[in-house]
Amino acid sequence: MSIFATIFSAYVIPQEILMDQIPSFFDPILAMVHSTTLVYLPMFLRIFVQRGGTVKGYDNVNPRVQIARLVDAAPNSAFSRLHATHQNGLEINSLFLAAMSCGLFSGIDRTRLGKYGTLFLALRSLYSVIYFYQGKALSALRSILFLWSMALCANLMKESARKIKGKDNN
Repeated sequence: MSIFATIFSAYVIPQEILMDQIPSFFDPILAMVHSTTLVYLPMFLRIFVQRGGTVKGYDNVNPRVQIARLVDAAPNSAFSRLHATHQNGLEINSLFLAAMSCGLFSGIDRTRLGKYGTLFLALRSLYSVIYFYQGKALSALRSILFLWSMALCANLMKESARKIKGKDNN
């Protein structure tokens, strides 16, 4: 799916139509900070669930072992879903940070980058909620949101490359 998003991203998202409608709520760098917050919020919530759900509380000496045990013991528990939400956020956040960095480096207008950031944060917020509450009915929507956020990052990197190439030709 990620290959599809990067190759055909301009065709997956009617981006220019959407960019006119999306407000620029966040400065590009604040969008990058908030995207990282979205990634780690489920982890912090997971810690509170973990503390209440174990006899020993939180094991800060061997947290990964404890996490693996809790996930194996109850694969569909709130703890496991929060853990999976956090893991999934880690997978896409680096791509978003790279795409925004490319946009800043290439000199794309900050308002436009803010729109990219606002849309990405909205997509990922909705994705995280759906990922936590997912079932068969929501799995297709979850996949569409993932594809959309991946394509958005690819579009931003392509736009950055075109802008840099245009600068080099002048």
